[in-house]
Amino acid sequence: MTFPFGNQCLVQLGTYMYGLTMGGGSMSCYQKVPGMGDWYAAGGAVGTNLSSPGCLLASSYVHLEALAPEGNNLFHFWFSPATGLWTQTEEPVSQNATGSACLIQSSYRGNASSPGNFEALVLEGSNLVHYWKDNSKNNSPWSPGAVVSAEATGPACLIQSTFKGSPAAPGNFEALVLESTNLVHYWRDNSDPAIPWHRGAVVTTTATGPASFIESTYQLDPSVGGRNFEALVLNDYKFQHYWRDNADGVNWHPGVYLPMPPENIYPAGTCSLIQVTQSEVPGKPGDFEVLLAIAPWNSETYDLWEYRRDNSDLAMPWESVEQFPFP
Repeated sequence: MTFPFGNQCLVQLGTYMYGLTMGGGSMSCYQKVPGMGDWYAAGGAVGTNLSSPGCLLASSYVHLEALAPEGNNLFHFWFSPATGLWTQTEEPVSQNATGSACLIQSSYRGNASSPGNFEALVLEGSNLVHYWKDNSKNNSPWSPGAVVSAEATGPACLIQSTFKGSPAAPGNFEALVLESTNLVHYWRDNSDPAIPWHRGAVVTTTATGPASFIESTYQLDPSVGGRNFEALVLNDYKFQHYWRDNADGVNWHPGVYLPMPPENIYPAGTCSLIQVTQSEVPGKPGDFEVLLAIAPWNSETYDLWEYRRDNSDLAMPWESVEQFPFP
């Protein structure tokens, strides 16, 4: 079964959430206001011969940016909400891609007034390779960097966290990488001039798919450490929430499983997690929003659903919100 979206396909840009799905070799983008109304199309079809789902980024250009592969060529697409048009760049990011990528915009920049660099982790066989693009130069190419893992078996998820080795350093890069059934936390120390990647803790040894990963606004003790890491993991064929209290060491904690409908319905692929700025109650943390696929057991068909965790509720319940459209 080819799944219609990746583990980084949901973003917030301004007051809207945007979700990116794939069907028939192309991608479609949808938008809605969190907690209000229905999803509706944003722009036309993206790409023509895509072989894996794309990843999505809301950039400082006030654009949506996407990376998606056509065969082994990974291309960069961008969308302007002002014009409603998608554009595809001519030169591929990588000519050796074997699956979906993940994409962020970092605080690295060529000069103080330029937009932050784009950073991507690209699956090339069993190698997970870091690529970057200097946005201080017009039409600058993507450049390959270090191999983060030589044992990767699926797409990674990448963030830049608030962790810093020194006050003036950029925040560290953090990634969750699938290595067989091990989901491994890697991090790059951006205070070290050699910018080395380190293999960190194993989040779970029973992962059955890639994770989606964020740094949330939860912070138990601001005087001690950074904000919490939150992940949704396809763990033993069930979607499970994991979290790490960054004021309390490097251990990841298993949380609740997302509730599934009872009629022999099971998780069917990846999920994508964000924290939106909107909350059910003003002054409370923004809600967690998720897109995920569910399907009857042994079925080749599936449905996409939006889930939400109401972070204004002390019980922090996860609940399904509505079915998500896709081609």
